[in-house]
Amino acid sequence: MRSRSLFQINYRSKSFLIGYVIIVLMFLLILFLYYTNTIVKKLERDSEMMALSLAELAAYLPSIDDQRLSNMVSQIVRDMMRSNKLSFVITDKLTNQPIIARGLDPELEGKIQRDEPLNPQEIGRLARMLAKMDRLHQKIPTRYVMEDRIIVGYMYYGDVSADKADRLPFVFTDVNGNPLFWRIWGEFKTAGDAPQEVARARAFVRDAREHDRSVAVQINPGYREGYFHYSIGRYNELLVMPFLQTVLITGFLGMGFWMYRRSKQAEQAAIWGGLARETAHQLGTPISSLMGWTEMLTEKLKGDEELSEMLDEMEEDLERLRKVTARFGEIGSTPKLEPMKISDVIHQAVEYYRKRISFRRRKVEIIEDYDLQIPLAMINDVLMGWVVENLIKNSLDAFDKDIGIIKIRTEHDPRRNQVVVIYSDNGRGIPRKARNKIFQPGYTTKKHGWGLGLALAKRIVEDYHGGKLSLVETGPEGTTFHIKLPASQNG
Repeated sequence: MRSRSLFQINYRSKSFLIGYVIIVLMFLLILFLYYTNTIVKKLERDSEMMALSLAELAAYLPSIDDQRLSNMVSQIVRDMMRSNKLSFVITDKLTNQPIIARGLDPELEGKIQRDEPLNPQEIGRLARMLAKMDRLHQKIPTRYVMEDRIIVGYMYYGDVSADKADRLPFVFTDVNGNPLFWRIWGEFKTAGDAPQEVARARAFVRDAREHDRSVAVQINPGYREGYFHYSIGRYNELLVMPFLQTVLITGFLGMGFWMYRRSKQAEQAAIWGGLARETAHQLGTPISSLMGWTEMLTEKLKGDEELSEMLDEMEEDLERLRKVTARFGEIGSTPKLEPMKISDVIHQAVEYYRKRISFRRRKVEIIEDYDLQIPLAMINDVLMGWVVENLIKNSLDAFDKDIGIIKIRTEHDPRRNQVVVIYSDNGRGIPRKARNKIFQPGYTTKKHGWGLGLALAKRIVEDYHGGKLSLVETGPEGTTFHIKLPASQNG
């Protein structure tokens, strides 16, 4: 059977708009990711160069002559490692023991610096850190100084003029201040050769100390081979930025699209309401006139029972037309809802069709199964009757078997406090490609259909009654719809 849609262009435009928005968002996300990744890579390269420089500086700090300067630079290195998300460990090449660590846990870093033994948990944690560093960055062979400069003694010197610098008097002592050798009076002597002059050398030392004329004598320790392991903290803020931007853009576009849809729905509702009310107005006058003519004919044909019966049927159909126009008049306005039995509304619609389906070539049976104990529902009987009639009419058009069967059952859902109508038939079912479109205005699978029945039925149930009309199942064996309405709070 041929299917068509009066609003095919609109829905194609909608699909194109959605596809376009999705493609634009994906393009923006990829662009943001690429740009951010480029920035992150550049920052990581710069940080790697900084890490190498800082590591070399930390490795050679012990060779600095001035101890205060060495400590100060060491602290600066630590601060820079923390602020730049850099961390590294230098391990010995032969023993694989950690020698220098920066940017790690302060307690662990302190133990390594003080050469204190690590407990098993700390050893395991350090091993995991090194494994992670080596997984992210290849370890680099490097040289390091094992220990600080060693002070082996002090040299104390006298005050002489520049032209006599070659005869500078001095005393060399050990680290405890004991004179070892000296040249004070022109001759070079040692404590072993001239023990009787040690006291005079001590006096020279005291005088030099008072005038701050001394210098520490140090030796440089040897360099050792090791490996440089390092890691650079990721700039998570930059990595999150593209997703945040995409979410914000999506949110704004979604809000705009939602507002656009709401405005279109309001516009369509206004059009439908205006069309329906105008139709009701145009039909009202001729229907009233026909009802007047039938009353006159009834008076004139009182003696003819057969014609009187036909006139009664005509009056019933005219009353039906009057109700239809009343329904059209309700569209677009807020209908009045009253607590009533849903079974009464359904039965009234069923009875109207039951009288007329007897004239159809195919036999049709309507089975009603109402739970009379269910609560009342807030209903506009005119509009809800229209919903039931639309479902029955669709079933009559869908029957392809010798006997068509319609089953209507009601029940109560106490958990959601809803009155549920289960409507089913044994027709040929709805084509798979049409199942998601049957409630769209203008969509129909009938050759001469307008595609308004189910669309209006859904709007009546959901917009006017706050309920839910849904297609539950469909197939060659038939179709089932559910109508769910809020139960009345008064009973």
